Amino acid sequence: MRFASGQTVRASIGLSLVLVLLGASLSPVSAGVSQDGRNSNAHNVDGSFARLQGHTFNPTAGQCVLYSVLSFDASGTYRQVESGITQCNGVAGGIDGTCPSGHVFVERYNGSGYFCTPGYSFDPIYQYDATTYRTSSTSTTFTGHINGASLSQSGFGLSDNITGYAWGEATGGGVCPSTNSGSFLDWEKYDTSVGWTYVTSSTVYRHWASLVGAPCWTTITSAGSKGDFDVHD
Repeated sequence: MRFASGQTVRASIGLSLVLVLLGASLSPVSAGVSQDGRNSNAHNVDGSFARLQGHTFNPTAGQCVLYSVLSFDASGTYRQVESGITQCNGVAGGIDGTCPSGHVFVERYNGSGYFCTPGYSFDPIYQYDATTYRTSSTSTTFTGHINGASLSQSGFGLSDNITGYAWGEATGGGVCPSTNSGSFLDWEKYDTSVGWTYVTSSTVYRHWASLVGAPCWTTITSAGSKGDFDVHD
């Protein structure tokens, strides 16, 4: 994700997670980020789904806060599709300069850059179905959907190196947002051979850099029988 200012602020799943998985560090040009949630223990994920509710956001100056689900390919192609909801503070254009604050979004990463399309505005009192998936085991294209937004990314691998994530993220700024909380309900993964099933086996995922107070979501609850979990400070 890049903000409209052109400053590289969010090295979301594309850069930061790639570098973490490779045992490297964030680029010095990357600004603050905190990603706190869960990842599926399964790595043959053909899709991710959750019913999102962002109870509170409270981004600090120059920051976006989001709750999202995503599918990430770690096979070396490094592709990602992410669907979520976001609120920003003082970030012109919002995510990538094209997905404004207060709207749902789908963002894709093609191995070198981020692209985002917005959907309808959202209300924190409601839940929103966020999905990323491919239609068959032989398809290299993933598509993200959420409330009026849809975007596809080609180039995903066919081997078992795709993981589902669900998290809260603060990107940009220098300080964690305050009193932030979100819920991920009915968290599911898709396997083209068996269909959609709840994520009953997952691991806490955390990554942060250059944000005072990080990790921003200090509590990540255990996942329930339907994959449900919460993040809050």
